[in-house]
Parts: sequence; structure tokens; C-alpha cells
Amino acid sequence: MMKKNDSVDISKETRILEQTITKLKTLVGEIPDVRSEKMEEIKTKIKDGFYDKPEVVLQVAEKIIDVFGDKK
Repeated sequence: MMKKNDSVDISKETRILEQTITKLKTLVGEIPDVRSEKMEEIKTKIKDGFYDKPEVVLQVAEKIIDVFGDKK
């Protein structure tokens, strides 16, 4: 009696896709976490009172008006 061996044939496209996914995962892992740096910058500015300056408050107010418009 002859035994049959099971086999799996992975297409060339599937192998390329797997390599691409592996490369993308590596690249994503290398992207610096810019948000944490930005958050630290903002925390420092809050601590130092940067956002309490009248000119900064005015700039923020103007940006809010620009975004939401004058709703009179």
C-alpha cells in the first residue's frame, strides 16, 4: 500500500504579499512616535504659562472663530 503525502503549494503572489506585509510591519515599527513628543512640548508650554498669554488666547479665539464662523 502506497502512502500519499499531503502538500501545500503557496503561490508566488502569496509569497510576495507575505514579504510585503513583513516589510510594512518593520517600517511601521520604525516610525517615531511624534505625538508623544508633541504632547511633551504642550505639557511644558502649559507648565510655563505659554497659553495664558493674552496674545495666545487671542490667536486661539481667532482660530475658533475661523473654524466655526460667526453664527449671528
